[in-house]
Amino acid sequence: MTMTVSRRSTEGWPLAAFQIGLAVLYFVCLFLALAHARTFSGHWYIPSQGDRYTESADITGGWAWAAVVMLTLGVAPVVGGLIVGVIGVAVLLRFGSRQRKPLIAGSVASLLMVLVALSPAGISVLGWLLD
Repeated sequence: MTMTVSRRSTEGWPLAAFQIGLAVLYFVCLFLALAHARTFSGHWYIPSQGDRYTESADITGGWAWAAVVMLTLGVAPVVGGLIVGVIGVAVLLRFGSRQRKPLIAGSVASLLMVLVALSPAGISVLGWLLD
């Protein structure tokens, strides 16, 4: 007895898994940045360029995750937004009609990531890291 997986049930999930994984990575890196800012102030807050806690500190010096966090917070929203745009065009052109559920799930995760990244708090954290 052999079992086969229907292609219909698995189409679209690799892209959705990538989108969801990228969003999870973004939020983990955002948490790491906020936790790093907490080490300077002693409490949780949204850091910004030249704030009173890190005004004269080297925030990336000695922080092992600095490069990964800065790259992820800067690039992930752009990639997520592009993927959502491509999926939107594909759905409008009636491509991928069988895999709408996974594409919608991945797009929701990516849109949430992009919205947080474009919020004043998200922009402030990225600017703080790049300062």
